[in-house]
Amino acid sequence: QDAPGNKSVPSRIDEILFVGPRKVTTVQKQVGLQPHEILIQAECSLISTGTELKIFQGRFEDAALDVNIAGMEEGRMAYPLAYGYSLVGRVVECGHETDGKLLGKRVFTFAPHASQVVTTPNAVQLVPDDVKSLDAIFMPSVETALSIVQDARPVLGENVAVFGQGLIGLLVTALLRRHQ
Repeated sequence: QDAPGNKSVPSRIDEILFVGPRKVTTVQKQVGLQPHEILIQAECSLISTGTELKIFQGRFEDAALDVNIAGMEEGRMAYPLAYGYSLVGRVVECGHETDGKLLGKRVFTFAPHASQVVTTPNAVQLVPDDVKSLDAIFMPSVETALSIVQDARPVLGENVAVFGQGLIGLLVTALLRRHQ
């Protein structure tokens, strides 16, 4: 028997697709929910001003996407390319082999920019009720900034200079300021 909330999956979702240098479009993509998968209705996703800008400008080489992120390990960095890696949304459907506990929950997942995303329950993180969706999409960026601070091993009271005040640089600066 299906988990609570199972209904028919929309046959198409809207997805952003990079089709060439400085060429981006929205395409409709066929989806099918497998028994072990969940469907997420996107609330917001974060544009990477680093990687996505390089993709938009055509300044990248054909390579594997990210072997550490579920769903991207088989993908290539080549046009046409659906990309994005920080999406927050609500689980609106659960396959019948899932326990259905995620239904209605707000979650974070690594996924391309799209209106809806199909993924597995183990590829999502619950977003706490007291964290806004527009804040939760920064989770990977904060994780990167925290890793940089930990790798740099600043000593309490030490003067530190942060070169580059893009998103990651600003987050590194904010983390360092908290521990002056």
